[in-house]
Amino acid sequence: MPASSMIVSRLDGPSATASDTACSAPPLSLLTTNGQTPRRTRPAGPLRKLLSLYRGEQQLPSGLGLPPLSEPALPGMVPDLPAKSHGDGRVFVRKHGSDTETPYANSIVNITLVNAKLNKKRIGAKAPLVYLADFADENSELKHALSSHLIEMDDASVVQDDFTAFLKHRSEVLYAEILKRIEPSEAPAQIDPVHEMILEGEGQLVESKSTLRYDMRICEVNKKLEHVVAKTVAAFMNSDGGNLFIGVDDHGNAIGLELDYGTLSKKDRDGFQLHLANIFDKYLGKDVMKLWKLDWLSYDDKQICHVQVTLANKPVYVTSEGKEEFFVRKEGSSQPLSRAEEHEWNKGRF
Repeated sequence: MPASSMIVSRLDGPSATASDTACSAPPLSLLTTNGQTPRRTRPAGPLRKLLSLYRGEQQLPSGLGLPPLSEPALPGMVPDLPAKSHGDGRVFVRKHGSDTETPYANSIVNITLVNAKLNKKRIGAKAPLVYLADFADENSELKHALSSHLIEMDDASVVQDDFTAFLKHRSEVLYAEILKRIEPSEAPAQIDPVHEMILEGEGQLVESKSTLRYDMRICEVNKKLEHVVAKTVAAFMNSDGGNLFIGVDDHGNAIGLELDYGTLSKKDRDGFQLHLANIFDKYLGKDVMKLWKLDWLSYDDKQICHVQVTLANKPVYVTSEGKEEFFVRKEGSSQPLSRAEEHEWNKGRF
């Protein structure tokens, strides 16, 4: 039987609207709010029903049809708009589902983040296999975006447009993920220090950049971004050292390095490392070569670059167009100082 309204915002890649300027939006986190793990509290009504379903308190298949929602059931998760026309993503199930399936179109399991315009204009009453194939041609990040919503594009229920099987499979993975959040084990999984640093967000010793030189707003190389990276590294050198993560956005979402790789003559890690070294030589000078080193990490299935920066023993200036600037880390950001401010900053430091 046809599958559900398995739709996430930015499925089709870049939007043409003025309000959507990002060319390659990162996947959204399903179960977090503002990048933080939700408090482990007693789940509200619809969520309790989902949990009770897999504790044996309800029986399948009747348990699959959780009541329609009038408000978000999970942090970071919202229902799509009420059906007013065939533009609503749930219309397909209502039109083609069996008598036992159509009541479940509004199930919590069949709801995820959705762009209203995308839902009405591009999806309508199409079968998921049809619109997902269209989006896959336009958005190379589709599979990763769907996976972040706990929807596997290669799952048999999706491939075969089997709505009942999709609800069952997704309710199982949702339940497992929710259970991790509200019933932590006695020995929680350890997060390595670098990943924990990213998850804690930007601050005095941590900065993240989505890309090195590829501008995701205009979909082309922007060398001003390279200048910003150099300023960040110089600020760390003039302060207490720090960590720059390239391939991670401001909210801790993994972007990866593929967009930057595509702009280089040597489109791999070696080409990226060589280009980054040239940027530092250009803006900071060869004297700082020993003050930084690179690590290559896997973060949310994406390769990212970790630039570890050491405190300098003399002032480091950013030179651009014949002008020297002095940057430091203050209040969690890289800020320029005037000559007088620089003099005060350097007292007792260098």
